[in-house]
Amino acid sequence: MKNQNIKKRKWAFPNSAIIMIVLIFIACLLTYILPAGKYEFVNGTSTIDPHSFHFIENTPVNPLTAFLGLQNNIASSGLVISLLLILGATTEVLLYSGAINSLIYTGIKNFKNRSIQFVVPMIYLLMSILGALCGNESMMAYVAIGAVICRVLKMDKLCAVGMFYLPYITAQAAGPTTGMILFMQELLDVPPLSNAGIRMFLLVVFYLWGAFYVTRYALKVNKNPSKSVLGITEGFYPEEGNNPMDDPDFGKFELKALLSLLSVILCYLIYGYGASSYGWSWNHLTFLILLSSVIIGIFYRMSPNEFVNVLLKGTSKMGGICFLLGFAGTITMVLKTGNILHTIAYSVVTIIADLGGGFVAIGMFLFNLIFNIIMPGGITQAALILPITIPIGDVIGLSRNIMSFSIQLGDGLTNCITPLSMALIGSLAIGDVSYPQWLKFIWKFVLTNIIIACVAIFLMQIMGI
Repeated sequence: MKNQNIKKRKWAFPNSAIIMIVLIFIACLLTYILPAGKYEFVNGTSTIDPHSFHFIENTPVNPLTAFLGLQNNIASSGLVISLLLILGATTEVLLYSGAINSLIYTGIKNFKNRSIQFVVPMIYLLMSILGALCGNESMMAYVAIGAVICRVLKMDKLCAVGMFYLPYITAQAAGPTTGMILFMQELLDVPPLSNAGIRMFLLVVFYLWGAFYVTRYALKVNKNPSKSVLGITEGFYPEEGNNPMDDPDFGKFELKALLSLLSVILCYLIYGYGASSYGWSWNHLTFLILLSSVIIGIFYRMSPNEFVNVLLKGTSKMGGICFLLGFAGTITMVLKTGNILHTIAYSVVTIIADLGGGFVAIGMFLFNLIFNIIMPGGITQAALILPITIPIGDVIGLSRNIMSFSIQLGDGLTNCITPLSMALIGSLAIGDVSYPQWLKFIWKFVLTNIIIACVAIFLMQIMGI
């Protein structure tokens, strides 16, 4: 009888922190296995001499040393952490106000049985625009809004991440004003917004495919919950409180709700314009998003104490995610300290140089696609890769525009699958979705995007753009 009462433990995929710890051990092991290599820098600058690679004495990193650096790695992520805390706080204000709920209910009332067909593509469009203009990792906090929408429209947890994380991170692969592309264009001596028309066309293609992919899945699980990748039991957010549809004022439009949402959108649009035209920093962004939360507080007549308490509640929700940043930074630190990062880059770039025609650009794209999985760093990654690839591209006739585009695409399209991406791991944590479940949902989407990117890069290279 006693044995019958003992519940069998079901195997569960490890928590994100456990995955990070395992990857740290693997990175340390690689520093013992792979030969150490190094590029020299030109005249003490940050520019790498592409002909200077040489093997050096191995500098293996033991796990104890790696974990002793965890605190420093968390501290080095201070800027991103500050953005996460601020955006988490302002998102909480928007959720607390009820503005999102009001707009969702209005949409459901007006579109009745076609709510999903309208709401999901429109949200996907909004997040795509923000991602293309000024997307950054702190936007993961908006996945919390997706949870609210999924409860009302009876969609599973994957839809929350798919609506809010997937479009902004994918749009960064072709966005004309993201920080990464502006940095690369400056380093490559390419005028800002070069090939903006091609980028916008590719953005439209990515949007149409992504909106279709997520909307189709949302409709499927709404009609038949058993079709959810997560399962009926764990796949859906639990109901909280009374059903809002039972409220007699359900669907009543409120102008302040629309103005509140527009204030959030406007702050990103203003920042996107200021960043591209006047070189605004993240300080401007944090000021604008805090200002938008103050405006929302005024619209909804929150008292000073009430407003501050809501802000603090929002920041507390981001604490665990901020902690994970230290683990991701530790992995990169191990690869750098073990001097195997340059070895990996040298080996792959050497192979790319032997390709010809349009396949060279595709090779560079695929290289960065793979490299980004182990080091998703955006600007940091570009600073390492570009000085190595520029001379190769010049010799084989690869234009600077295609070079920057290939690297940007390689970076953007893998951020939604690499477990080392802080934005992905954070979004999954907020959405309460495990990494294996996400991979099962996303692999077809990613594969199609890669094929689209390869075709676009090949055509650009053949046409000499």
